[in-house]
Amino acid sequence: MRAGLSVGVRQLYVNGKRAIRARGPWPEGGGRYGDLAIIDGEAGHTLPGESMADWKNQEDIELGYFNSWSHMIGKVKSITRDGSGGVKIAMQQPEFLLISRKEGVQAQMPAYIENAYELLDEPGEWYFDKHARTLYYIPREGEDMEKAEVILPFAETLLSVNANNVRFEGITFADATWLAPNDNGHADVQANFTIYPRNLFVRDNNLVNIHNEYWKSPGNIVLGNATRISFERCVFTRLGGATAIELGPGSQDVAINGCRFLIFQAVRFN
Repeated sequence: MRAGLSVGVRQLYVNGKRAIRARGPWPEGGGRYGDLAIIDGEAGHTLPGESMADWKNQEDIELGYFNSWSHMIGKVKSITRDGSGGVKIAMQQPEFLLISRKEGVQAQMPAYIENAYELLDEPGEWYFDKHARTLYYIPREGEDMEKAEVILPFAETLLSVNANNVRFEGITFADATWLAPNDNGHADVQANFTIYPRNLFVRDNNLVNIHNEYWKSPGNIVLGNATRISFERCVFTRLGGATAIELGPGSQDVAINGCRFLIFQAVRFN
């Protein structure tokens, strides 16, 4: 299946199931290279074999890193042949520096490669070529794409509440996204707070932000200066943000009773 589009995307659901962006495990034999002493130094990874140098839309490819509690995402800048039968994968800066030197746990070797057309090889996977404005999807067994319900979330905020004495009952909040990692990767510090690329200083050879200047990943339902708000027996599902409900500054007396929060877990490569 392929369809014409003109916007950025990050999640896709087919018949209520989350599809997986085209991905594959990080190959064996990889390494790291480069200068991580300056914020704009060239740095990244090496791999044996030259085939990746011919992959298209290299700037859209992402590398995913797992370390303890942290799931970090780095953006690829370019992939070139190294002249000795391998490739150099230059990573986008300053994000690669941040995930490699932030306080807490740092990115080391990737666990997976994601968002490359060349990795589209299994049922249930999809890839969006933003330059060709085309989305590709490999149907799962039994899926009839003429009849399937296909949802591609565009909105990052489903609901913004700046009011008092509001009750939401029996409502399903669904199909939102969060697109910032498409451009900036995800330099997760903890609990989806990410390190900010400005106002940095070095502590014990790690990069840290001034206190309280870490970026907070947004919720898809946002409350601000809202008082006496209740969510009763609601469902929150297929949400791409860091959290379903964000209780912003000035929010007081908020009740969440009998609600269901449904999580769609992506595939993890160990």
